[in-house]
Amino acid sequence: MPPCNRVAHQKKPQINSYLVPLNFSSISSATIASFLLLMLLILNLNTPCNAQLSSTFYDQTCPNALRAIRTSIRQSISRERRMAASLIRLHFHDCFVQGCDASILLDKAATPTSERSAASNVGSVRGFELIDAAESEVEKICPGVVSCEDILAVAARDASVYIHDIFQKGNDRDL
Repeated sequence: MPPCNRVAHQKKPQINSYLVPLNFSSISSATIASFLLLMLLILNLNTPCNAQLSSTFYDQTCPNALRAIRTSIRQSISRERRMAASLIRLHFHDCFVQGCDASILLDKAATPTSERSAASNVGSVRGFELIDAAESEVEKICPGVVSCEDILAVAARDASVYIHDIFQKGNDRDL
């Protein structure tokens, strides 16, 4: 027999025999929900974020807030210039644990396990009274508008700028 006839007589595989039927009834609804949640999270990770920090955030709601913080911080630092580094350190210790939330400003009377009284912060972090003074100045102008986290962040920024300005002008001989 010629070779072409031999091929013609062989049994051809059926297409359906290679497909495995999917049985969704054996998958729990919790598994499906977990899978969908995972897919949603993966899609969210690929979505660009347009959030921006802004130095003009309080321009409409409390236009003099930043000026009040700056004045309070500069007065305090002019009395003790090392306090600038202390404010920057205070801000760092606040942000280090669980983000910049001003939780380091809470004393142990407010919460039993406060960051302020944590072993790593006791004796090494200072400047709380400067933040309290800046906060009271801001509260006089516009009560309940500016957050403590923002006051702490702006105070650290202004402390850094103020010390930089002193060094630029050459008035650093008594630091």
